[in-house]
Amino acid sequence: MYFWCVTCSISFAGPLSRLFLGNMAPLSRGEQDVMVMVKVRKESVPSQEIKDAFEEEALVLTTYDHPNVQSLLGVCVIGRPLCLVLEYSDRGDLNQFLRDCGCSHYIIRERPSSAIDPDSNKLSHLDQLCIAKQIAAGMEYLASRGYIHKQLCTKSCIISKNMIVKIANLGVSDAGPNTSYYHLNTIQKSKYPVRWLPLETIHNGIFDDNTDIWSYGIMLWEVYSYGMTPYYGMNNEEVISLVRDGDILPKPKECPREMYSLMQDCWSLVPHERPRFRYLHQKIGALFTGVAV
Repeated sequence: MYFWCVTCSISFAGPLSRLFLGNMAPLSRGEQDVMVMVKVRKESVPSQEIKDAFEEEALVLTTYDHPNVQSLLGVCVIGRPLCLVLEYSDRGDLNQFLRDCGCSHYIIRERPSSAIDPDSNKLSHLDQLCIAKQIAAGMEYLASRGYIHKQLCTKSCIISKNMIVKIANLGVSDAGPNTSYYHLNTIQKSKYPVRWLPLETIHNGIFDDNTDIWSYGIMLWEVYSYGMTPYYGMNNEEVISLVRDGDILPKPKECPREMYSLMQDCWSLVPHERPRFRYLHQKIGALFTGVAV
């Protein structure tokens, strides 16, 4: 199948790539174009080493099959830039969805007339649990495959009109195909978002499954804060100092005590003491169904 990019604003910009909306046109006449997301590497002229790592990583991504993980539809390795063609979601990224559902006292902004009504569309407690449960399920699957996301946040998830949430922004890593451990140099680690990272990653550039678990705790805070930026109003140095001193994000308004407790567990300064995604998925699933674990 052939595809081309549609003139559109960038959906997401990461340390190594940009994400655009696009159309994928089928070879057969009469079939409709398919809306897709196109992830483009930032290098204008990639080296052969980068191209080889990109192709190897893309092959790994084609093997992933989970209802809460974004599907890879195609790869472009001829010419430049290098691209991944990914499944599109009709409601966009989770962060914007949360902001549109949020109360005015959480997000101060001008709301367009076409936006979601904050009174009739405020998320219920079950809605928030459902979102958290689906992300935990997707991350449990990725962790079982040895994949480290490294940029887990609500902006790197997509949501559909029927409330299906999927882990997105996969691929195009510093270290090539998926592995259970990364160690990045100073320049590489400076590209990643400090507000979602634990101290061992910020200081030493170490990415492993414990990194994603810390980030998942921050993501839970985002879900219950309706997309608010963590440590809002602070610069990166202030955030690092706060985390180093053991201070944590406050409990969001109306966040259940059990969910805030899970966030705190994810933010343990001792990496191996953080809960596994399997446990988080089971625990949140039990809260969702009302069955204790």
